[in-house]
Amino acid sequence: MLRHTFLALALTLAPLGHAVAQDAPRALTVTGIGIAQAVPDIARIEVSGVATGDSAGEAMGAASEAAANALALLKQRGVAERDLRTTSLSVYPVYSRPGEPGRQQSGDNDRPVIAGFEARAGLSVVLRDIAEVGPTLDALLDAGINQIGGISFDLSDPAKVRDAARRDAVADAMARAALYAKAAGVTLGPLLHLQEGGSPSSVPMARMEAMGVAASAIAPGEQDVSASVTLRYAIE
Repeated sequence: MLRHTFLALALTLAPLGHAVAQDAPRALTVTGIGIAQAVPDIARIEVSGVATGDSAGEAMGAASEAAANALALLKQRGVAERDLRTTSLSVYPVYSRPGEPGRQQSGDNDRPVIAGFEARAGLSVVLRDIAEVGPTLDALLDAGINQIGGISFDLSDPAKVRDAARRDAVADAMARAALYAKAAGVTLGPLLHLQEGGSPSSVPMARMEAMGVAASAIAPGEQDVSASVTLRYAIE
Protein backbone atom coordinates (compact mmCIF):
# COMPACT_ATOMS: atom_id res chain seq x y z
CA MET A 1 0.00 0.00 0.00
CA LEU A 2 1.40 3.30 -1.12
CA ARG A 3 1.39 6.11 1.33
CA HIS A 4 2.72 9.63 1.13
CA THR A 5 3.11 11.79 4.18
CA PHE A 6 2.82 15.50 4.58
CA LEU A 7 3.79 16.78 8.00
CA ALA A 8 2.82 19.95 9.77
CA LEU A 9 4.72 20.32 13.03
CA ALA A 10 4.09 22.95 15.65
CA LEU A 11 5.94 22.87 18.93
CA THR A 12 5.18 25.72 21.31
CA LEU A 13 7.16 26.29 24.50
CA ALA A 14 6.03 28.95 26.96
CA PRO A 15 8.69 31.69 27.26
CA LEU A 16 10.35 31.87 30.66
CA GLY A 17 9.52 34.84 32.82
CA HIS A 18 6.24 35.65 31.11
CA ALA A 19 3.34 35.25 33.54
CA VAL A 20 0.60 34.82 30.92
CA ALA A 21 2.53 32.52 28.53
CA GLN A 22 3.48 30.18 31.40
CA ASP A 23 -0.15 29.08 31.64
CA ALA A 24 -0.42 28.25 27.95
CA PRO A 25 -0.28 24.48 27.30
CA ARG A 26 2.69 23.18 25.37
CA ALA A 27 1.53 21.15 22.38
CA LEU A 28 2.73 19.19 19.40
CA THR A 29 0.57 19.20 16.25
CA VAL A 30 1.11 16.85 13.34
CA THR A 31 -0.77 16.04 10.16
CA GLY A 32 -0.68 12.63 8.51
CA ILE A 33 -1.81 11.47 5.10
CA GLY A 34 -3.03 8.01 4.15
CA ILE A 35 -3.60 6.71 0.64
CA ALA A 36 -5.36 3.46 -0.21
CA GLN A 37 -5.79 1.85 -3.62
CA ALA A 38 -8.48 -0.32 -5.12
CA VAL A 39 -9.29 -1.64 -8.58
CA PRO A 40 -12.44 0.03 -9.98
CA ASP A 41 -15.35 -2.35 -10.43
CA ILE A 42 -17.85 -0.21 -12.35
CA ALA A 43 -17.63 1.74 -15.59
CA ARG A 44 -19.59 4.70 -16.90
CA ILE A 45 -19.86 5.22 -20.62
CA GLU A 46 -21.30 8.23 -22.45
CA VAL A 47 -22.74 7.47 -25.89
CA SER A 48 -24.81 9.36 -28.43
CA GLY A 49 -26.81 8.80 -31.56
CA VAL A 50 -26.03 11.63 -33.98
CA ALA A 51 -28.01 12.10 -37.20
CA THR A 52 -28.53 14.71 -39.89
CA GLY A 53 -31.58 15.51 -42.00
CA ASP A 54 -33.15 18.07 -44.24
CA SER A 55 -35.52 19.06 -41.42
CA ALA A 56 -35.20 19.24 -37.65
CA GLY A 57 -37.86 16.55 -37.26
CA GLU A 58 -36.08 14.17 -39.62
CA ALA A 59 -32.75 14.59 -37.84
CA MET A 60 -34.25 14.24 -34.36
CA GLY A 61 -36.26 11.21 -35.40
CA ALA A 62 -33.16 9.38 -36.62
CA ALA A 63 -31.12 10.28 -33.53
CA SER A 64 -33.96 9.29 -31.19
CA GLU A 65 -34.38 5.97 -32.99
CA ALA A 66 -30.68 5.19 -32.48
CA ALA A 67 -30.98 6.01 -28.77
CA ALA A 68 -34.14 3.92 -28.41
CA ASN A 69 -32.46 0.96 -30.09
CA ALA A 70 -29.50 1.38 -27.75
CA LEU A 71 -31.74 1.41 -24.67
CA ALA A 72 -33.53 -1.73 -25.80
CA LEU A 73 -30.20 -3.45 -26.44
CA LEU A 74 -28.80 -2.48 -23.05
CA LYS A 75 -31.86 -3.82 -21.25
CA GLN A 76 -31.55 -7.08 -23.19
CA ARG A 77 -27.95 -7.30 -21.98
CA GLY A 78 -29.12 -7.04 -18.37
CA VAL A 79 -28.43 -3.38 -17.62
CA ALA A 80 -30.85 -2.19 -14.92
CA GLU A 81 -33.14 0.82 -15.37
CA ARG A 82 -31.34 2.68 -12.58
CA ASP A 83 -28.12 2.49 -14.59
CA LEU A 84 -29.57 4.10 -17.71
CA ARG A 85 -30.06 7.84 -18.10
CA THR A 86 -30.83 10.16 -21.00
CA THR A 87 -28.33 13.01 -20.85
CA SER A 88 -29.18 15.13 -23.88
CA LEU A 89 -31.64 15.70 -26.69
CA SER A 90 -30.68 18.50 -29.03
CA VAL A 91 -31.09 19.64 -32.61
CA TYR A 92 -29.51 22.59 -34.35
CA PRO A 93 -29.15 23.90 -37.91
CA VAL A 94 -26.15 23.19 -40.09
CA TYR A 95 -25.18 26.21 -42.18
CA SER A 96 -23.69 26.35 -45.62
CA ARG A 97 -21.19 29.10 -46.36
CA PRO A 98 -20.11 30.79 -49.58
CA GLY A 99 -18.07 28.56 -51.88
CA GLU A 100 -19.18 25.27 -50.31
CA PRO A 101 -20.39 22.48 -52.65
CA GLY A 102 -24.15 22.49 -53.14
CA ARG A 103 -24.49 26.12 -52.08
CA GLN A 104 -27.37 27.79 -53.89
CA GLN A 105 -26.66 31.25 -55.13
CA SER A 106 -28.67 34.07 -53.60
CA GLY A 107 -28.67 37.80 -53.68
CA ASP A 108 -26.37 37.93 -50.65
CA ASN A 109 -23.55 35.40 -51.22
CA ASP A 110 -21.86 36.27 -47.91
CA ARG A 111 -24.79 35.23 -45.77
CA PRO A 112 -24.82 31.60 -44.46
CA VAL A 113 -27.95 29.63 -45.21
CA ILE A 114 -29.39 26.56 -43.49
CA ALA A 115 -28.31 23.44 -45.36
CA GLY A 116 -29.86 20.92 -42.96
CA PHE A 117 -30.09 19.92 -39.32
CA GLU A 118 -28.06 17.80 -36.93
CA ALA A 119 -29.58 16.11 -33.88
CA ARG A 120 -28.05 14.34 -30.92
CA ALA A 121 -29.55 11.93 -28.36
CA GLY A 122 -27.14 11.13 -25.54
CA LEU A 123 -27.15 8.33 -22.97
CA SER A 124 -25.17 7.65 -19.82
CA VAL A 125 -24.74 3.97 -18.94
CA VAL A 126 -23.32 2.34 -15.81
CA LEU A 127 -21.86 -1.12 -16.30
CA ARG A 128 -21.27 -3.11 -13.11
CA ASP A 129 -19.02 -5.64 -14.78
CA ILE A 130 -15.82 -4.21 -16.25
CA ALA A 131 -15.49 -7.22 -18.56
CA GLU A 132 -18.71 -6.13 -20.30
CA VAL A 133 -17.41 -2.73 -21.40
CA GLY A 134 -15.81 -3.82 -24.67
CA PRO A 135 -18.61 -6.15 -25.82
CA THR A 136 -21.25 -3.58 -24.87
CA LEU A 137 -19.57 -0.83 -26.86
CA ASP A 138 -19.30 -3.10 -29.89
CA ALA A 139 -23.00 -3.98 -29.62
CA LEU A 140 -23.99 -0.32 -29.27
CA LEU A 141 -22.04 0.64 -32.37
CA ASP A 142 -23.81 -2.11 -34.30
CA ALA A 143 -27.17 -0.85 -32.98
CA GLY A 144 -26.70 2.63 -34.46
CA ILE A 145 -24.80 4.54 -31.77
CA ASN A 146 -22.14 6.47 -33.64
CA GLN A 147 -20.44 8.54 -30.98
CA ILE A 148 -18.75 7.40 -27.76
CA GLY A 149 -18.00 10.41 -25.59
CA GLY A 150 -15.84 8.72 -22.97
CA ILE A 151 -15.34 5.92 -20.49
CA SER A 152 -14.69 6.45 -16.78
CA PHE A 153 -14.06 3.93 -14.00
CA ASP A 154 -15.10 4.14 -10.35
CA LEU A 155 -15.70 2.14 -7.16
CA SER A 156 -19.17 0.85 -6.37
CA ASP A 157 -18.40 0.86 -2.62
CA PRO A 158 -15.68 3.46 -1.89
CA ALA A 159 -16.41 3.56 1.88
CA LYS A 160 -14.10 0.63 2.70
CA VAL A 161 -11.22 2.16 0.78
CA ARG A 162 -11.77 5.57 2.39
CA ASP A 163 -11.77 4.01 5.87
CA ALA A 164 -8.50 2.26 5.08
CA ALA A 165 -7.00 5.60 4.02
CA ARG A 166 -8.28 7.21 7.25
CA ARG A 167 -6.68 4.51 9.40
CA ASP A 168 -3.40 4.97 7.59
CA ALA A 169 -3.58 8.73 8.08
CA VAL A 170 -4.04 8.34 11.86
CA ALA A 171 -1.23 5.79 12.11
CA ASP A 172 1.00 8.05 10.07
CA ALA A 173 0.30 11.09 12.25
CA MET A 174 0.89 9.11 15.47
CA ALA A 175 4.23 7.80 14.19
CA ARG A 176 5.35 11.29 13.22
CA ALA A 177 4.32 12.71 16.56
CA ALA A 178 6.38 10.07 18.40
CA LEU A 179 9.38 10.65 16.13
CA TYR A 180 9.40 14.42 16.53
CA ALA A 181 8.79 14.30 20.25
CA LYS A 182 11.80 12.02 20.65
CA ALA A 183 13.92 14.21 18.39
CA ALA A 184 12.94 17.30 20.42
CA GLY A 185 13.59 15.57 23.74
CA VAL A 186 10.06 15.94 25.05
CA THR A 187 7.40 13.48 26.23
CA LEU A 188 4.00 13.25 24.59
CA GLY A 189 1.00 13.71 26.84
CA PRO A 190 -2.65 12.89 26.09
CA LEU A 191 -4.26 13.51 22.71
CA LEU A 192 -6.00 16.89 22.89
CA HIS A 193 -7.57 17.17 19.46
CA LEU A 194 -8.20 15.10 16.34
CA GLN A 195 -9.54 16.62 13.15
CA GLU A 196 -9.99 15.17 9.69
CA GLY A 197 -8.39 17.40 7.12
CA GLY A 198 -11.30 17.92 4.78
CA SER A 199 -13.29 15.26 2.96
CA PRO A 200 -11.40 12.18 1.78
CA SER A 201 -10.56 12.60 -1.86
CA SER A 202 -9.86 10.31 -4.73
CA VAL A 203 -7.64 10.64 -7.73
CA PRO A 204 -9.76 11.64 -10.74
CA MET A 205 -11.35 8.61 -12.37
CA ALA A 206 -9.46 7.08 -15.22
CA ARG A 207 -11.02 8.51 -18.36
CA MET A 208 -10.55 7.54 -21.97
CA GLU A 209 -11.96 9.20 -25.04
CA ALA A 210 -13.20 6.52 -27.37
CA MET A 211 -14.47 6.02 -30.88
CA GLY A 212 -14.81 2.41 -31.93
CA VAL A 213 -12.99 1.07 -28.85
CA ALA A 214 -11.95 -2.57 -28.93
CA ALA A 215 -12.37 -4.70 -25.82
CA SER A 216 -8.59 -5.13 -25.56
CA ALA A 217 -8.20 -1.36 -25.11
CA ILE A 218 -10.14 -1.29 -21.81
CA ALA A 219 -7.84 -1.01 -18.78
CA PRO A 220 -9.38 0.34 -15.53
CA GLY A 221 -6.10 0.45 -13.57
CA GLU A 222 -6.24 1.41 -9.88
CA GLN A 223 -7.93 4.29 -8.12
CA ASP A 224 -6.31 6.11 -5.20
CA VAL A 225 -8.34 7.42 -2.26
CA SER A 226 -6.59 9.74 0.19
CA ALA A 227 -7.41 11.06 3.66
CA SER A 228 -5.66 13.42 6.05
CA VAL A 229 -5.91 13.89 9.81
CA THR A 230 -4.43 16.38 12.25
CA LEU A 231 -3.55 15.31 15.81
CA ARG A 232 -2.67 17.65 18.65
CA TYR A 233 -0.85 16.23 21.67
CA ALA A 234 -0.07 17.83 25.00
CA ILE A 235 3.62 17.90 25.90
CA GLU A 236 4.41 16.83 29.45
